[in-house]
Amino acid sequence: MPAGGNARVTSQARRTIIDTDVHPYVRGGLKTLLQYMPRASRERFALVTHNAPSANGGSGLDGIDFTTNKWNPPNRYTNPHPGVKVGVLRPDATPPDGGLPGSDPQFVVKDLLDAYSISAALLLPVASAGGGHVESNDAYQDANAGQAYVSAVNNYFIENWLPVDRRFVLALQLLTRDPEGSVREIRRHQAKPGVAAIFMPLTNLLMGDRFYHPIYRAAQEYELPIVIHPFGAEGNSLAGPVLAGGVPATYLERHVGLTQVGQANMSSLILNGVFDKFPRLRIVFAELGFTWAAPLVWRLDRDWKRMREETPAVKKFPSEYFVERIRFTTQPMEEPDRKEDLVALLDMMHSDRTLMFSSDYPHWDNDHPLTTLAQLRPALQERVYSRNALETFGHRLAEVAPATA
Repeated sequence: MPAGGNARVTSQARRTIIDTDVHPYVRGGLKTLLQYMPRASRERFALVTHNAPSANGGSGLDGIDFTTNKWNPPNRYTNPHPGVKVGVLRPDATPPDGGLPGSDPQFVVKDLLDAYSISAALLLPVASAGGGHVESNDAYQDANAGQAYVSAVNNYFIENWLPVDRRFVLALQLLTRDPEGSVREIRRHQAKPGVAAIFMPLTNLLMGDRFYHPIYRAAQEYELPIVIHPFGAEGNSLAGPVLAGGVPATYLERHVGLTQVGQANMSSLILNGVFDKFPRLRIVFAELGFTWAAPLVWRLDRDWKRMREETPAVKKFPSEYFVERIRFTTQPMEEPDRKEDLVALLDMMHSDRTLMFSSDYPHWDNDHPLTTLAQLRPALQERVYSRNALETFGHRLAEVAPATA
């Protein structure tokens, strides 16, 4: 998706477009985030992330070189694409005055929202303080440091992005392995204008485990959909999701294998009765693919009929939970040689209810808002571009994009 000005807007762009996966970055990285932490948390955070005193023997803050990106474990997977800046970012999305692509909200308004007439954009703060490292809150073994980080991220985007343009809405980041702390974070922000969802970084514990029930209970209570999304720890950290069969050897292998994370967690959610216990819970699978969904649902239905005595909490066919409670974002979209094959797959997965448009801005493999769905029939385009998102995020999205409701 090339950068540029409003000249890119065509009559095709006048449809309502809701982008369900936009990645904002913290301008200034961790050094900026420290300003959003209490002093005690800043000192503790600096200690656990560097494990060394400052150069002047002080508190551990003054001597840190924040330009080295040493506050997180190195990412073993390097993106080889020649058009990539800092891990996964597009150089042409760099703000005019520098900084990481996606770090200047005013430029994102111009480069994405205005350029393509986006009616609302869901901000997913994945790797938000820098690139090229596993900038995962779950990488911090000290839960206090992890919670300080999460709270700082949420505070930063609520204060610095949401007031810039009412079309920005935020998915709150959580420290997933601390459910009690996550519930406190949800309650602290859930009533704030522009908060529309929860971003739940995955761990090596599948989502059907009752460990996560406090998070699900709070999400249901406050009508906040939960969004899951790759965040860098897959295959990089012991706490991260495990790809099937072992550790990938390359970025390419890992990138292709991320669909396995989606498949395992969708099966886990359904077969462990999460949607029966929390009947209003909604889960969004972002950037995990979607064409695998229909064959998996067929397999789930078949095997559940044969072995449902193992899952007494599951009261309906897995395919029913799938259509009612699970949603997917379009990026990255599989591209078969024959476009009719993609259309057939979309029909098989009930995409008129389950699929939502996403650009993945400003990542290297993002999708163009105006051409991505051009091969779909108009009625399905309308559902995928906006209507499914409006129904999924409900009043929280309508509050910031009332003209689209």
